[in-house]
Amino acid sequence: MKPEIRDAFWHALARSPVMMVRLAGAGDGAGRPLARPMTAQLDRDADGSIWFFMNRDNGLAPGGPAQADFSATGHDVFAVLEGELVAETDRAVIDTLFTDEVAAWFEGGKATTAALLLRFDIANAEVWTSDRSLAGLFRRLTGASASKGDHASGRIT
Repeated sequence: MKPEIRDAFWHALARSPVMMVRLAGAGDGAGRPLARPMTAQLDRDADGSIWFFMNRDNGLAPGGPAQADFSATGHDVFAVLEGELVAETDRAVIDTLFTDEVAAWFEGGKATTAALLLRFDIANAEVWTSDRSLAGLFRRLTGASASKGDHASGRIT
């Protein structure tokens, strides 16, 4: 994947960390839940994984093959990620990512046993970028040749 597209994705996700996440086969009538909005927890040193805190009774809690969809706040970056949701057991990672903002979602805060951290190990991604800048808007409004944006697929690391 082109570094500029990869970097655009990670920067956009850091600014607006909400993704729609679903287990593979979701919505097929077998009782797997449809996509759920989840707040991504990012680690600067781990560019191939994203973490999600959830209650242990969340429909995503079993983990397994999954897909996550992302749309940046400015609609200038879109992504579809495929990978595996697995329980994170590294206490250091859990403690680092369990911020005060995360604790607010759980009764009992950091002391709760209801919280589960799943790591989404990304196997494949497609990322689209578009020129939503003022210059791009001006080009579209004046009929000038607009930048069509860019697209890449493959590893996001």
